[in-house]
Amino acid sequence: MVGLSPDAEPALAKLGARAPCAVASLRRRLRAPDGLAGANLARTRSPEEAIAPLKAAARERLRRRAGLGPLAGKDALQAAGPGLGLTPAETGALVTPVTADADVVAAGSAAAKLARAGTAPPTGGGR
Repeated sequence: MVGLSPDAEPALAKLGARAPCAVASLRRRLRAPDGLAGANLARTRSPEEAIAPLKAAARERLRRRAGLGPLAGKDALQAAGPGLGLTPAETGALVTPVTADADVVAAGSAAAKLARAGTAPPTGGGR
């Protein structure tokens, strides 16, 4: 679970009377994703099944951003990954079954990178 850094509480305390409420609210928000992921894993008892929706969405983003069609296979996706800023481990985690916790982390990292890249404003450009 993600927690507050040791410096966060004093910094939030400077906000005044609402600081304790802000700290509690922040703690709840930080725990929510862990709770959802844990609930999905507990329900399925399979890491692969638990992250299947995340992997499917990330593969779709990868296909779209790389200009690949819906039938693009594993090899095409793996070849496109590095061009979009993914490491071989991240791309591999999207196209192969989960066998370790590191695969789950890599798939999540790939999904986050692809999501961020899809919302980033265009760079460069002329007038």
